[in-house]
Parts: sequence; structure tokens; C-alpha cells
Amino acid sequence: MKDSIQAILVELRVDDECSLFVLLAEDGLVNRQGTGTVDNSERSLFVGRAKEPLFARLRNKIRPDWMAHQRAYDIPEKAGRICTLRILFRHGDGRETGFRFRYGSHSQGPPSDICDFVNAAVRLTDRWYEDQKVITNRIVPPVP
Repeated sequence: MKDSIQAILVELRVDDECSLFVLLAEDGLVNRQGTGTVDNSERSLFVGRAKEPLFARLRNKIRPDWMAHQRAYDIPEKAGRICTLRILFRHGDGRETGFRFRYGSHSQGPPSDICDFVNAAVRLTDRWYEDQKVITNRIVPPVP
């Protein structure tokens, strides 16, 4: 089932502001915005292609048992800022499947295996993301 996945989206919104956006596709496409922290201040979205197989590495971390549990989860008794995590899988036949979790920043969140997957998406794209910021700063230096 996971072999049919051709793109993976990971999006974390905190109080409806994008804190993390990662899109990886089988053809090497990479989109990344933010750090995934509650106080993220990085708003630039970088779009490009990766030379490394980032998508394949992330797809390998998908657990087959997740496919039977894909749906929206609203975790009760939210404390702190409202977080919405979406993980979507686009399949070769055009279907989109995935998860949505709503929870509080200071309360129970998604299961640990889902958090590990999100952290893997961040780690896998961190170097590419940092490189894009350096390239952009060379082209358009920051305003002092």
C-alpha cells in the first residue's frame, strides 16, 4: 500500500498560523516552510528539487498499520495553543489519504510514532531548507 504513495504532506498549524509545511514527492520535489515549533517565526516557503532521495527515506518510515486508522482525531481537553497536524498521502491513482490531529500545545498530542514521522520529515529536509535560506540570502540580502 505505501508503495503506491507518490507524495507526502506534513503540515502543522499553531493557532491557525503555519508552523511547518513539508511536501515531498517521488519526482524529487521539496517544499518546506517553518521549523515546527510553537513559536516559529519563519514564513518563507522554499520550493525546489532534492538530489538526495528524501521522499523515499520518509516513505520508508510510514507504518503499514497506519493505513487502517487514517481519519481526523480531536484530542479533548486541550491546554495551551491549538495545534492542527495534517499528514496526507497522495497515491498514484489520485487518492489522498491521511490524518488530522487537533490538540493543545501543552496537552496530549498525536501518538509517538506519528510525532517521530513528523520529526523525520523535519530532519530529512533540514539541510536542504538551510541551504535554500543561504542561497536566498546571497541573492537578496536581508534588510538591516
